[in-house]
Amino acid sequence: MQETAAASNTTTTTSLLSGFPDWVVLDTRARIGHCNNATTAEAKTSALWPIKVSFEIVDPPCLSRCVVHWPDQERDPRAWAMVIGADGAFVLIRVYFPVRDKWMLPDVFVYRADPRAPSLHLVPRPYPIILHYKYKTAVGVLAANSGDTVNRYCSVVVPERDPGRLSYCYSLQVFCTKTMSWSTKVTRLATDLQWYGSGLHRVEPTKVFSIGGGSLAWVDLRHGIMMCDVLDEEPELRLIQLPQLLPSNKRDHGEGLDGSRPPLYPLRDVSFRDGRFSCIEIEYPYEIDDDDTTKPLDFRWRATLFRTSISSGQCMGQVPHRGLY
Repeated sequence: MQETAAASNTTTTTSLLSGFPDWVVLDTRARIGHCNNATTAEAKTSALWPIKVSFEIVDPPCLSRCVVHWPDQERDPRAWAMVIGADGAFVLIRVYFPVRDKWMLPDVFVYRADPRAPSLHLVPRPYPIILHYKYKTAVGVLAANSGDTVNRYCSVVVPERDPGRLSYCYSLQVFCTKTMSWSTKVTRLATDLQWYGSGLHRVEPTKVFSIGGGSLAWVDLRHGIMMCDVLDEEPELRLIQLPQLLPSNKRDHGEGLDGSRPPLYPLRDVSFRDGRFSCIEIEYPYEIDDDDTTKPLDFRWRATLFRTSISSGQCMGQVPHRGLY
């Protein structure tokens, strides 16, 4: 997963589409315009306007692009759309429509790739509050992955802190495309995590991905990886803490005295493959002069790789690390 100036990119499977690569890297900022091809699917907005979603597919690592079209879209340049989640054959798309004055009304759609007939469905309201914010990206998508339901249905999962309980108590708002309805699940803390529970209020995920079975992982590049099996009736919340920032990064990108936290996506990223999390961090070291002043070393950088695996007995742990020079 890669970060650009416009937005973070995400991957999705296109193997269900004949003649396309098995997977692509999607630019999360969609293009507003016309595009009719084998990927095009149609639906209606909440205002009953017809809307089309298509994809301009290219081989990775080049970016594929989502294209959204509806009537009269050219009349207001404020309209825009973005990809906010993907898993398997499913892509979650949020579209903002100008309605009056400065108000922007979002509609959320689930797109499903299919070689015979790709589909597009409007997610019914009311939405969890996070779906109304332009740059909130903690929404997870989980494709069905067993039996004859593989890639036929998906769940959209939105974590919410319960305002009536402690700040580390989460509920999951879950939309299922099979029933086309929302439901709520309350999480519980893993036993080894209960003593740390109050620290969960600091976790602000910036990316989400599936990690096998019915589990999703929410990644905060500063504090750790929060995960649970969202298909459980009472999902158990687990956490893997990431190491502290490397020295130079801690100096330049650490938490400020006023509580400000600079974004870390230019320095860190977390991925998951074959049952293991990998976190890579790039550092630009300083040199110390005789007068104890510091300055960046010219044309020098260092990358450190952190890895850990998921085990049934691991509820909370710290990622070990090794350097890459």
